[in-house]
Amino acid sequence: ALGDIHSLRFLSIAGCYNVKWATASASWAQLPLLVAVDVSRTDVSPNAVARLISHSKTLELICALNCKFVEEEQAHSPTAFSNSKGKLVLTITCPIFKSLASLFPGEAVEEHGVFNECNWRNKRKILGVMMNWLEWVLSQSLLRIAECNPYGMDDFWLQQGTSMLLSLVKSSQEDVQERAATTIATFVVIDDETANVDAARSEAVMRDGGIPLLLDLARCSRVSAQSEAAKAIANLSVNAKVAKVVADEGGIAIFTNLAKSTNRLVAEEAAGGLWNLSVGEEHKAAIAAAGGIKALVDLIFRWPAGTDGVLERAAGALANLAADDKCSLEVAKAGGVHALVTLARSCKLEGVLEQAARALANLAAHGDNNNNNAAVGQEAGALEALVQLTCSQNEGVRARGCWCFVEPII
Repeated sequence: ALGDIHSLRFLSIAGCYNVKWATASASWAQLPLLVAVDVSRTDVSPNAVARLISHSKTLELICALNCKFVEEEQAHSPTAFSNSKGKLVLTITCPIFKSLASLFPGEAVEEHGVFNECNWRNKRKILGVMMNWLEWVLSQSLLRIAECNPYGMDDFWLQQGTSMLLSLVKSSQEDVQERAATTIATFVVIDDETANVDAARSEAVMRDGGIPLLLDLARCSRVSAQSEAAKAIANLSVNAKVAKVVADEGGIAIFTNLAKSTNRLVAEEAAGGLWNLSVGEEHKAAIAAAGGIKALVDLIFRWPAGTDGVLERAAGALANLAADDKCSLEVAKAGGVHALVTLARSCKLEGVLEQAARALANLAAHGDNNNNNAAVGQEAGALEALVQLTCSQNEGVRARGCWCFVEPII
């Protein structure tokens, strides 16, 4: 169908199946201006790739990430797609940075600097266009691969995928930056239900300098970039080693500022970041000092009861902070008791209720050291709300509610 489009230079059919590869590759090989093709995440045949290599006079690059049959052919015959015509075939198993460096013959370009625009700005015009296109298609395919999380990808992510994503975070193309951040947020998570993260992958991001890059992206003025960068940093912060680096690099102040955003997605991801960081005892005082407690309490008042993501994360962060004696005083001072009781009374979402109950239980548990248990008991409607929690059909909510009565609430 594309055989008559003679002006076509870049073609991506990534993710497409049921393609007649023999017919398609024969047609594309005849296109007089075709420079690059992306067949990633397809069932493209090795013969179709070989045909493009052999017959296209203008083709310079074939991107074939996560193509099962091509990878099997390469495993069987590592030189299957080598040729004397200078065409590159990029696959999961090939050294992608090293391969791309060959596009700059005679130039001292470091392998990991191939996506640096300074290296190709003054070269052939078509090379600059191709590198921009390649950034775009790579950011798309890496995100889809991370979402599917196919078996056997650990070596790729650890050996070159992480570095590639961080290179894309530095792209001059805003949508590429954001997709790279989204991919980082996605590929480190093992289990969405339990929020487990892969230690090796998250620490690879840290070692390759990813935390400062993502924090810089979170500081930008675009709300879409803020939310994606904050989500990536929040997910990485589940790892205690990474959380320390995030805190050391100023992440707590950044999350606190983002939690004040009028954009719900930005505020939600920022609250999630503070929730994860507040797990560490060493970060709680820093969150309080940065104004994080007030920002979290304000979030609860700002968003209606139906916005479960932002409310659950804000309540969860306050619950962690309330476990600390000094921070619990700050929670009460900032209006946290009223905010949490309001959630317990009016919200119907189990995740939110469980975190609100946990926060109230932690506040009430400091009876020997401060007056928070009295503050909880004296809040209008608090006792009724707590009794309501103990009658919940959800075991977690019910258990958290019962804990509020372990210490006397005067």
